[in-house]
Amino acid sequence: MSSDFTDYMSSGGGVTLVVTGSFSDDSFLSSGATTVWLTGGLVGDGIAYAYPASVADGVVYTYVASAAGSTLSGASAVNSSSSSPIIANVPGSADKIADLLWQGPGDTLADWQMKAGAISANLGVGSDSGLHFLGSGDFNADGHSDALWRDDSGNVTLWTLNSAQILGKQTLGNVGSDWHNEGVADFDGDGHADVLWRNASGQVALWETNGSSVTSNQSVATPSLDWRIQGLGDFNGDGNSDVLLRSSGGQLVLWTMNGPQVTANQSISNLGLDWHVLGVGDLSGDGKADILLRNDDSQIVLLTMNGNQIVGNQNVGTIDASWHLQGIGDHTGDGHADVLWRNDSGQVALWEMNGNQITSNHQVNYANGATNTTDLSWSVLHHAFDLV
Repeated sequence: MSSDFTDYMSSGGGVTLVVTGSFSDDSFLSSGATTVWLTGGLVGDGIAYAYPASVADGVVYTYVASAAGSTLSGASAVNSSSSSPIIANVPGSADKIADLLWQGPGDTLADWQMKAGAISANLGVGSDSGLHFLGSGDFNADGHSDALWRDDSGNVTLWTLNSAQILGKQTLGNVGSDWHNEGVADFDGDGHADVLWRNASGQVALWETNGSSVTSNQSVATPSLDWRIQGLGDFNGDGNSDVLLRSSGGQLVLWTMNGPQVTANQSISNLGLDWHVLGVGDLSGDGKADILLRNDDSQIVLLTMNGNQIVGNQNVGTIDASWHLQGIGDHTGDGHADVLWRNDSGQVALWEMNGNQITSNHQVNYANGATNTTDLSWSVLHHAFDLV
């Protein structure tokens, strides 16, 4: 399980872009860890950033933040023969910070925008009446997570989002009731989220997508029904999400993926049946997914991974059985996935992580210091795997 609702946050300030090449809507420039979207609307610190409809070749664009809003405006032309995008004089970086999508009474939705482990904004999103949440991911490569839903008739609908704003609703297709969603992730490394399905017969299939279109619908494999998918994540750091499975006997296996192709099917370990997979995320900050486990005595252990190899098996701590995992994602922007918990009382707490070390254990409150209280009529939306 990972925190499904993710957004890119910007540190603001003046940014100068040297743009070369040809760009269309929702394209972006990237340099190292810094990514700047030219169209589509990046949201940072609660401010909506406006961009021109098109970006001209060889023009310097200056990104200006102000209390009233932000714009990307053209300046003087520059000479460049390069056909590749260039970023110049970009201070800071754009951090990928996992936000939280909540569902409350009357199917009301709210977005907790997170910053440094606290709630920087609590924004209404709309209502999802008659829909069932499947998961979220960046389907149109604009840097914002979008939400995937399914109705009782099998229609799969994508909400294209700009933070808490619904930009569009598109139907991706219809699936029969014998097909069950197994999560959303980028399996082919093209920056667009894909959708994994499994049939009641055991067959696994992948929808590769490009924005609101399913570009490919292919079978992946048909494992026997005593194998269950436990999580999705990039375990080898190649930019493609992989699939973690576990048998009813406890064996953990990794499918290394390249689109719908299983390029390797390798054993990881055989866990005792008193141990359970909690979720998958990059807690070590090395760009590779790790596995968080919990046993029947509430002991938490982290398996630090390199592909299918366990490079670390370390104790994290213990937590009372009244606390339930809500997601694994980077809520602080430090490059390490954190662990989000919720108590039976409704209290939400965050373990800020650095590998197996809990660097901070605190209730999730507002960034201005106000205490957060969320009653049990509200729940965090995330994809729920059939954990063994």
